[in-house]
Amino acid sequence: MEIRYTQGRSADDGQPCEMSAPDFDAFERQIRENVTRIGVLSTDDKDALNIKKRRLPYVWHAFKPGTARRRCAVSAGDLYFLPLDLDGVTPAGWICIKGALGAYRGFAYTTYTTPATCTQPPTASTARVLCWRRRVRSLP
Repeated sequence: MEIRYTQGRSADDGQPCEMSAPDFDAFERQIRENVTRIGVLSTDDKDALNIKKRRLPYVWHAFKPGTARRRCAVSAGDLYFLPLDLDGVTPAGWICIKGALGAYRGFAYTTYTTPATCTQPPTASTARVLCWRRRVRSLP
């Protein structure tokens, strides 16, 4: 199944490019290949880290047909994947989330290399998860 999405170059990019992948494997490859190094240093304070993080690319909805190609609620079209922004999730919370996502196929990535390179403690890590429902699962 084709997965349609848009991808922006940075937090300030209000006009993301339309993208598509023929299946979830290709989608994952495209996301993982779009690596942006932002040079996070262990000496960066919160303000410096936030400035660097604004340079990271983002993944967003496909555009709604007939709307302006801008990153805004009016243009948000179909969502072909489930994006989760899990900043600050605790280890116990991560276990709970992994259990709930058992019906999905997905992958996760972080917006920095390791917790040791940033001023946030390891229990407040930054993670993004993109999932795709590949099978129907009945709720208990």
